[in-house]
Amino acid sequence: MSKIIVITGIDGSGKSTQCKLIYEYLSNLGFRVHNVSLSISKLKYYSYFLDLKKSVALQNIKFKFYQKAIIMGFETYIKIREEIINNLGKYDFIIMDRYWESNVLYTKCSCNKFRLLKSFFSNLPKPNIYIFLKTNPEIALARIRKRNQSIKKHENLKSLKKINKFFIKNIKNYNFITIDGNLSKKNVFTEIKLIINNLVQENMDQKLKNK
Repeated sequence: MSKIIVITGIDGSGKSTQCKLIYEYLSNLGFRVHNVSLSISKLKYYSYFLDLKKSVALQNIKFKFYQKAIIMGFETYIKIREEIINNLGKYDFIIMDRYWESNVLYTKCSCNKFRLLKSFFSNLPKPNIYIFLKTNPEIALARIRKRNQSIKKHENLKSLKKINKFFIKNIKNYNFITIDGNLSKKNVFTEIKLIINNLVQENMDQKLKNK
């Protein structure tokens, strides 16, 4: 059975960078690894919806946040089923940039309809390791501004601070293992390796037994 490692946190905390480093690390050890991103930019149907919303036909229609969140949540559910459930057993490790909790926490941060969104995900697999990169919103925003990409509407200091508070408040609810995301990417990855190495050893031992 595949082991699931999730890296989560606010935008700019270094999730994608660390997922890539974990992927390379485990691949170099000879494991079969699948890397999955649940970033909004990777959700094609939700992206289509955002583009359609800008069209002339819909520009006078105001969508409430929870309506957009449900569309995003439903596609997240489909992608998790496609990328994780359909691949359990095909890979030794599945690395996730975000998991369903990001949608729940973002929605709870913005409206009171999050229970409906959360119900989508009640039967999905639980991660073996769930790491939260606890990052100062000011540092996260500075990192976002260094990217060669346009800054998204929600990537502002006020939103990042608000979302960060909800992540911190829910550390125990989602069994997050917290790492200081303000550190350099090298030091963060060193901390991550210390956390995942027991799981790595378990898989190595299992491979030896199966030979």
